[in-house]
Amino acid sequence: MIEINYTNTALLSESRWTLLSFWAPWCSACKAQIQMLNKIENELEEVTFATIDVNDNKYLAQNFGVSRVPDLLLLKDGAIFKHINTVISQDQLLNEIKKTIA
Repeated sequence: MIEINYTNTALLSESRWTLLSFWAPWCSACKAQIQMLNKIENELEEVTFATIDVNDNKYLAQNFGVSRVPDLLLLKDGAIFKHINTVISQDQLLNEIKKTIA
């Protein structure tokens, strides 16, 4: 998983598909979501997984319209393609991504 900050945002447009997770260190739901993403990352080779710590990157969160954590965005060629509900199971998330990128 790639950690994104203001110095490396260009990485978001290097992949056709990127799943971008917004999180904060104080957020227990965020930590659970990151664990879930780590588990499915290997199952989706065509998707780059990236994270943004909103505590350290408030500007980036604002640019993406993120006002709460955890939050997930699916990017296509660096642009927001889909906002994904973060209150779903691992299987639901995996199926949602596979269905979208197919």
